[in-house]
Amino acid sequence: MKHSVQKLADEIGIHADTIWKARRRRQASFKLAEQLETITGIDRLWFIYPDKYGDGWQYIGENKEVNFGQSIK
Repeated sequence: MKHSVQKLADEIGIHADTIWKARRRRQASFKLAEQLETITGIDRLWFIYPDKYGDGWQYIGENKEVNFGQSIK
């Protein structure tokens, strides 16, 4: 399941661009990774060191709603 960047940003209390920038760089600050872990349940190390622990960023992106509530991935 993909988590919406805007919804995550709203829950954390930051601007969505902060998450988009970290996603593009494929690396988050420790503080952001900790907040993402709390909300998504994905281990913070996946956001800090994706090459070593696994890519948590694949689960972060915009959910686009289509007919009948199906989600495009």
